[in-house]
Amino acid sequence: FDRVTRLAVAAFRVPIALVSLVDRERQWFKSRVGLDAAEMPRSLALCSHTISLDDVLVVPDTLLDERFAGHPQVTGGPRIRFYAGQPLHSVDGQPLGTLCIIDTAPRAFGDADRRLLGDLARLAQDELNRDALVVARTRELHDKNAALELAMRLRGTAERVLRQKQELLDAVLETVDVGVVACDADGHLTLFNRAARGFHGLDAEHGLALADLPAHYDLYGEDGLTPLGPEQVPLVRALRGECVQDAGMTIRVPGAAPRRLLASGRALHGAGGERLGAVVAMKDVTELDASRARLAESGEWLRTIADNVPALIAYVDTDLRYRFANERYREWLGVKSQDMIGRTVLESMGEAFYAPRREALERCLGGHASH
Repeated sequence: FDRVTRLAVAAFRVPIALVSLVDRERQWFKSRVGLDAAEMPRSLALCSHTISLDDVLVVPDTLLDERFAGHPQVTGGPRIRFYAGQPLHSVDGQPLGTLCIIDTAPRAFGDADRRLLGDLARLAQDELNRDALVVARTRELHDKNAALELAMRLRGTAERVLRQKQELLDAVLETVDVGVVACDADGHLTLFNRAARGFHGLDAEHGLALADLPAHYDLYGEDGLTPLGPEQVPLVRALRGECVQDAGMTIRVPGAAPRRLLASGRALHGAGGERLGAVVAMKDVTELDASRARLAESGEWLRTIADNVPALIAYVDTDLRYRFANERYREWLGVKSQDMIGRTVLESMGEAFYAPRREALERCLGGHASH
């Protein structure tokens, strides 16, 4: 505090500088230069006017200020003619006292002088509040440490939950019979599950570029004959933003029958709309296609046999609508089978054909054979 008052005297070229503390009954001087008294009654303290302000109090000439013109220290020793005081506050904003400078002659006090007095006052104020500031800083650090520990615990919990979810996802992806492949926003593979490895015959290199897929695997179009270009790969299409739905493709693996797949997928985006990559799921329809082929082949066999039997053969549903009719209808009655499909017996053949057969048809629909 003595350093502050000495600096004030030297900086402003005044005879008196004080760091004063003001309580209910008195003003006492924590540091003083140019004044012998250590304290005085508050009723005589010029600084009582200063501590009620939030800013510096400047009195260029005390004799011209009605608050100070009759003050004993103005009319008598030390004959104060100029006063400037800056209030000092506690950490919580309570006024504690002042840093003031005093001269025995009137003087001007400009903006630069006000700033300098304010800087010196803040030095004194920081010193007054040093212990409180240390306590406040310690409490602040303690609170920050507690918040950091809580954040670390929450992060640890979140990471454990994330790991559990990832383990569950990995287990599901390695168990299902659907092939799942994914890539990042730059077009490099990030996921290639067990089923996908089985479909392709071997694992994918981590970070393999999508453009290199056709060079690593024998990929063909839906017909199983046309090589699949890089831009036609379902995962590439999904990454470009296309919603891929049941795109047919064929994979040939040496020593194995061609595998027919249907691929569906889409691009992935973050919460802010940023592109994250793409994912595609592939289901194996090789057996389904084979079953359909066998069914079509059986149907063709059935039609071939039916068309060569010397009899009218038809299949009608419960609404008596034709679902199948052999070639003999055209040869014998002049009615094309394709014109009969979806129409009732009455609509297709007329009343003369339908009437004598109605009872037999109804008996058949009732679950009885009819001859």
